[in-house]
Amino acid sequence: ELKAVTPFPAQGTLEQQAAWRTEQGLPSKPEEYKVEPPQGVVIGEADKPFIDGFLQHAHAKNMTPQAVNDAIAWWGEERTRRQEAVAVQVAQKKQETEDKLRAEWGEDYRPTRNRIEGVLDANLPAGSELRQKIIATIETEPDFARLMANLAIQINPGSTLVAGGAETQVKSISE
Repeated sequence: ELKAVTPFPAQGTLEQQAAWRTEQGLPSKPEEYKVEPPQGVVIGEADKPFIDGFLQHAHAKNMTPQAVNDAIAWWGEERTRRQEAVAVQVAQKKQETEDKLRAEWGEDYRPTRNRIEGVLDANLPAGSELRQKIIATIETEPDFARLMANLAIQINPGSTLVAGGAETQVKSISE
C-alpha cells in the first residue's frame, strides 16, 4: 500500500508538524530520539551538550531515528580514532623528550626529574589538574623540562648539576 508523500508543513501549527512527524515515524520532540550508540562508543557527561545540540539539529531537519543513530555512531568511532592517534603522538613525543634529556643530563636524568617533582610536591596537591598539566608538559617539551630543572635547582640548591654529559656529577654545597 502506497502512502501519499506530503511535505513537512513548515508553516503549519506545532500540532500539524507533530502529526506529520508521527506519520513519518519521527519523534515529535528532539528528546524523544532514542540514542543507541554502537558497542564501544560511550557518551559521557561531557558529550551530552553536543548530543543534545545534535538532536535539536536532527529534529529540525526531520532526520529519521536510524539516520540520527548512524551519525552518532560515526561521530563516536571518529572521536575514538582521533583520540587513539593523539595518544600515539603523545607517546612518541614523550619518548623523544626523554631520550633528548637523558642524552643531555646523563646519569642525572632521574635525580633531576625527582628534584622537579619534589618542587611540585611541595607546592601542588598530588591530584591537582595544574600538576597534571605541568607533568604532561615536562614529559613532552624538553625546553619546559629544562626550565623546571633550573627552577628546581634555584628553589633547592642543595646540589647542582654541572654540565658535561655522561660525566656529569652532582656536587653538594658542602663539598
